[in-house]
Amino acid sequence: MLTQKDLHNAFNYDPDTGQLTWRINKPNVKIGQIAGNAGNRNVNLGGYSLNVSRVIWCYVHGYWPKRMKNRSGNYTNLRLVNLYDPDL
Repeated sequence: MLTQKDLHNAFNYDPDTGQLTWRINKPNVKIGQIAGNAGNRNVNLGGYSLNVSRVIWCYVHGYWPKRMKNRSGNYTNLRLVNLYDPDL
C-alpha cells in the first residue's frame, strides 16, 4: 500500500478548503488539478484506486483507516474537520 510520503509526493491538501490537488503530471492529469473531481471521489495512483477521503486521512495522519465518515453528511465537503475514523 502507498505510504504517507507517497501521498505527499503526489498531492497537496488544503484542510481549510478540503481540496486535494495533484503535484504530479499523469495522463489526463495536470499539476494543480483537483484530484477526484467531477463527482468521482476516487483517485488512481500507483496501481491503486483510492477513496479521496481515505487518501486525505492518510496524507494528514499517516495511516490508512478501514472506514471513513463525514460529520456533515456532505461527501463533497472534504475539509479535515468533517472527516473522521469511526473505528477510533
